Amino acid sequence: MQNKWKDSAAKAAIEQYNDVHEDIALRVYTSRLIGADPSLVLHGGGNTSVKSRTKNKVNEEVDVLYVKGSGWDLDTLAPPGLPGVLLDHLVKLRDLDSLSDEDMVNEQRTHLLDASSPNPSVETLLHAFLPHKFIDHSHADASLIIANQPDAEKICREVFGETIGMVSYIMPGFALAKAAAEVYEKNSKVEGLMLINHGMFTFGATAKESYDRHIDAVTKAEEYIAKNPPKALTPLEGPAVSASEKEILNALAPVLRGLYGLKSEKTWVVHHRKDEKAKAFASSQECVAWSQIGTATPDHVIRTKQKPLLLNLKQWQDEDVLREEVASALETYYENYHQYFKTNKDAKGANKTELDPLPRVLLVAGLGLLTIGKTVKETKIAADIYQHTIDII
Repeated sequence: MQNKWKDSAAKAAIEQYNDVHEDIALRVYTSRLIGADPSLVLHGGGNTSVKSRTKNKVNEEVDVLYVKGSGWDLDTLAPPGLPGVLLDHLVKLRDLDSLSDEDMVNEQRTHLLDASSPNPSVETLLHAFLPHKFIDHSHADASLIIANQPDAEKICREVFGETIGMVSYIMPGFALAKAAAEVYEKNSKVEGLMLINHGMFTFGATAKESYDRHIDAVTKAEEYIAKNPPKALTPLEGPAVSASEKEILNALAPVLRGLYGLKSEKTWVVHHRKDEKAKAFASSQECVAWSQIGTATPDHVIRTKQKPLLLNLKQWQDEDVLREEVASALETYYENYHQYFKTNKDAKGANKTELDPLPRVLLVAGLGLLTIGKTVKETKIAADIYQHTIDII
């Protein structure tokens, strides 16, 4: 992976954002470097932070964590997208035994420097509990390929040695933040943390040091992966596999829009992402198992749901028969989604509201990757993410 840091560009960023502290200007600069590479982050993924000092309204010096805010993408980040939160208070929260997501958001919002700022990242406390000035977090394809392996910790030791600490999988939030800090404190010489089933964190005393470490870690992961060729796919059988993509799409798209409309009373857009790799995967026997493992990283759930819907159509010439086949597959998906939601809700003892159960990603044998959403933008974002998910798988 290419390191894109340039001293001249860093200096230009400081000059461009001369109305904020140099720390923030450099934080914006390297955040954009990370965000500009889709193999590192996609559509709002990842987050970055910097710890700095400023004066409050009564002219007191205060320590502040500036962290990427909700609704901002790293590739277009600007200073307003880095809400400042009082660091001393965030650090004190670590002494608590537990903290719900709702209470965590409240603690962060009530200690913002500016009440009009966006919500700080869900991983704000992880950034706060680590002592480093600059912290970078991405969902790099290469790191996720390793982080999602059954023997991820063993592979990480082989790839990174003792330079990267391993954090077992925990959903983003308070518990993950505490666990990450504890892993770091067991070996404070590490340059970053690999969060299993999640992604990579690196840190440093300067923006350049943290960014350099990030690119170096991802490069090591890429080099390891290149030495291990992917498994060949086994083609599925069925009439759809050798059919015309145009015929399948023209028959399937209106049926999907109609069924989704009946379920939601809303209009839907279908997007076909033409990609031979995606088509080969959707038309393989391995897809049946591999695609149902879950998302590559928790952040993707909001865009793609937990799993795609798989279709290996028996026929598409008769619209009524096609509608019945697709409707049956959707009903099974709804039931599985409801059970998935209920299982996780009961396990956490949380009062959560179930979202609509409609799949956003469909893998169709003989056609490939379809996404469906309420806007064209939604469908393209889901397709971008799932293309990378296929690469990771």
